Amino acid sequence: MGTIGLAMLTLFVMLTLESFPAYMEAGMDVHRWSWVYFVTFVLVAAFMILNVLIGIVLNSLEEARELERRRGLGIAADDQIAPAPVAERIAMLRAALSELEDELRLRARAESGPGPR
Repeated sequence: MGTIGLAMLTLFVMLTLESFPAYMEAGMDVHRWSWVYFVTFVLVAAFMILNVLIGIVLNSLEEARELERRRGLGIAADDQIAPAPVAERIAMLRAALSELEDELRLRARAESGPGPR
């Protein structure tokens, strides 16, 4: 007879895929459809682990981007300042949008050619 703690330890070991075939074989001895549980558990667990790793990578990239922004502003990396304010980001996006609109207008004029005036 097992305990909750032993069951949790077994699930953690299965998460690492160590001795997975032995656990699945033991489950198959109990019921022939137990493979559905084992395969589903491994797929869901692998998906969750992958999401955690992707989250860690994205967080590291965001921190690196913030360090580069601080270097560009001439601020020491260890100084405690807030990230770029929303108003600053909106101003940068508006400037980029204005540049794109101007470029589209110039392309439209160039494609239409010199027309009668």
